[in-house]
Amino acid sequence: MHIKLLLCAVSALLPLDPIEPRPIEWFTTNFDVIGPFEQNPDDYYLTGSYLAKRQYSSLRERLSISVGDGDPVYVYTTKEHSVSIGDRVDLSMKMPLKSLLTSEGITGKFIILNSSNIALRTHTFKLKPIVRRKINVKDYLDAYYECPDVVVDIDDYEKKHIEKFMFTDFIDYFNTNSYYRIDISNLMMSYESPKEFQTCRGSLHFIDYNKLFPYLDSQEVVPSFDIPVIAEQNEGKINFRFENNMYVHPVTLDMSLVARPGFQLTRYFYLPVNKSEEMLNQVFTLKMEEFGHAHISFDWDIRYLNNRNLVGDCSNSDYCVQGEII
Repeated sequence: MHIKLLLCAVSALLPLDPIEPRPIEWFTTNFDVIGPFEQNPDDYYLTGSYLAKRQYSSLRERLSISVGDGDPVYVYTTKEHSVSIGDRVDLSMKMPLKSLLTSEGITGKFIILNSSNIALRTHTFKLKPIVRRKINVKDYLDAYYECPDVVVDIDDYEKKHIEKFMFTDFIDYFNTNSYYRIDISNLMMSYESPKEFQTCRGSLHFIDYNKLFPYLDSQEVVPSFDIPVIAEQNEGKINFRFENNMYVHPVTLDMSLVARPGFQLTRYFYLPVNKSEEMLNQVFTLKMEEFGHAHISFDWDIRYLNNRNLVGDCSNSDYCVQGEII
């Protein structure tokens, strides 16, 4: 009896055997970010690879897909193969999205199986098709608008499955202390996504009730025009700028989107000479369509509030256009 107790006491003091790391730690996966997709798109091949950190005599990879949160309706399993330490296994596994990616979305599961059919590594993810929505910017000035499961990184799905943005630096007036031109470069948005933002194009729309822009106006009874605008990502922020250089008459400040005799190239948008009273409180509307991976749309009205009459002929004005202005 005493011997048994002594043995138990001694064994309790001995160091424990090293615990073998969980199987998940023996693989490092690297899949392409998935999405975005329209509803019922062409079939897609999930591509990527994983790195083996130990030797296995028999492995298989499996991809299963369910509609919504239901049971799997599609299962694809590779043939058995062996791997050695440091081997990279390249994968290309068909996802039948044309028949399965409906408005319900899908749930996918990637599994690495050993010879006993035990899962050594599992990645579960959801994927939804694009649903075009128009949002109200004022609802997201200090809160994120979120688009889950449109673009997903299955390597780290829990942290990387939401595209989101917030209109952090959107003001509803042109922040300028002089009359002669307007600027949209101070409009900025915060942005996060598993996939890099794709450059988006829109316009700055103006209804010209007073017919102040003869070289831009449409031929309608109440003319209007659109200045092409581009949105692009820079260090986690979305910035806006005029997409193209434009043309301005250096004396009258008339604007044109195409070259004309006597006009100079410019990256700015100028306002007509000494028309501040007519311009005061006029609204330019930023219009963006198919914005971001989720293809949302929004409009944002920006008013011109400056009534300082500073621009005129170069001989008698505080400001005029002269020399190179690009």
